[in-house]
This record gives sequence, structure tokens and C-alpha cells, in this order.
Amino acid sequence: IGKIYHPESNEIVMEFHKMNIGKTFLKIFPGSVMFTDESKENYEGILQFGTVLRKHLDGYFLCDIRQIEPERIARLSFKLGDDEKSLYLEFFGKGNAVLCGREDSIINALLHHEFRERSIKPGVTYSYPVMKHNFYSIEKEGITEVINNSKKDSLVICLAIELGLGGSYAEEICFLSKVDKTKNPKVLNEFEISTLLFAIKGLLKKRIDPCVYYKEDKLFCLSPFKLEHCKDLPSQGFPSFNEALKFFYYHFQGLKESESDIKIRNLRKKY
Repeated sequence: IGKIYHPESNEIVMEFHKMNIGKTFLKIFPGSVMFTDESKENYEGILQFGTVLRKHLDGYFLCDIRQIEPERIARLSFKLGDDEKSLYLEFFGKGNAVLCGREDSIINALLHHEFRERSIKPGVTYSYPVMKHNFYSIEKEGITEVINNSKKDSLVICLAIELGLGGSYAEEICFLSKVDKTKNPKVLNEFEISTLLFAIKGLLKKRIDPCVYYKEDKLFCLSPFKLEHCKDLPSQGFPSFNEALKFFYYHFQGLKESESDIKIRNLRKKY
């Protein structure tokens, strides 16, 4: 790590340097997305959590990035000598960034929370909400349990929420398995459940081929691979998923930012 920036409450930027390659910037938007970029803005000023990250991670080496499956959480692992620290990035809800020492003891967090099932504050052990079934490793017994115990009226909502696939991938699973997405999950037979499981495992093995889809001339969705249920929609491919993420995020950020928003952001940087 070269430098760490925290110019806005929902933006953290880490500058990395690798020998013979040069600088790259990891841009983190908790609750939304993270990606690497070769350029950065002229960040002026730093918010409190940014100073915490600088104090604890300055000069450390990023040695691992992985997803806490199947949650929308990324764990960044850092080392310097014998010391190890972790930065957990939550991409659900409003998002969060949680810096931990050994044994996941929280050093500090972007947002402090007191939930019924967990606390996010310095000194406690980091924990996160865990889904009962992991769709990355689910087998016949697990998906049967999810479907038979579903409280949803349609299969696509069951897969999206109760299995945690999200809308686009739930639609894709129904399309690939040829099971009616509007069907009540509790009336599915054993063959239909098996075809759903086969479709899920097939989806997880898909080759990375990132693209965005358009609907009625508007950006519709983003995927790391081609989606069969979107095959009739106009699409745009990208050389890497990282490039697709940048394109998708900056597109919608530009739509949301009004002229007054831009003026306020520039004033904050100036003063």
C-alpha cells in the first residue's frame, strides 16, 4: 500500500504499487462495488476512518482477496512481517468497511452498529449474517429443504431471496432449467428440483465473459458472463469484469449526480 484516501463517506481508495508494474488504485464503494482503476482524482482531505486505515495499514502488503461465500462480503488480507490485519467490505444494505486485527478483533469500522445478532464496534469479534445454505456448494438435500420450506409464492423470488441468488441469476436459473418461474416452490416435483440444482452448478462453472445489457436504450444489467434469458437484448462486451464494473458504476453515478451535487462535491474538496 502506498497511500489511502477517504474523500467521501461512501468512497475509500487504496493506492497500490507493484514492482515493474507501477501504481494501481482499488476503489471501494461500500454497499455498491469495488474495482481497480489506473487513475485517481485529486483527493483533498481525508475522513476519520481513512486516517485509521492509514495508521494501521501504511506499508502493508495485500496478500489475499476473497469472498466470504455466499455472502456479499469481501475479505482483504494484509501482512507486514509477522503482523496480519483484515479489512472486511460489506456490499449489502448501506455497506460497511471493518478493519480487524488477529482473530478478527475489530480495530474500527466505517459505521458502528448494534444489531440484535451482532455488534460492529471496536474490541468485539467481527461477525456477519450467515445464510443457512451456500449456493456455491449446495446439494440436492439442501435445495430441496429451501424449496419445501419456502415462504414465497413464486420460484424466482424463492431463489432470489431465500437462496440468495439475487434477481438476475434467479431468472437465469429458471430459464436454464425450463421450470416456470411463477410456480409455487412447494409444488415442484423431484425432477424439477434436480434440474434447478443442475442449472445452479452449471452457472457457477460458466466462463468469464463480462457484458452489460440494454433494455429500451437504457443500461439494464451487468453480468460476469452471458445470460441466456437476456440473449435477445442488445449487449456490450468487456475485456475483463473489472472494466465492466467500472463502466456500469460510473454510468449510474453520472445519472444520479445533479449539477448541484457536483458543485457541492467540488466545494468539499476545495475546503
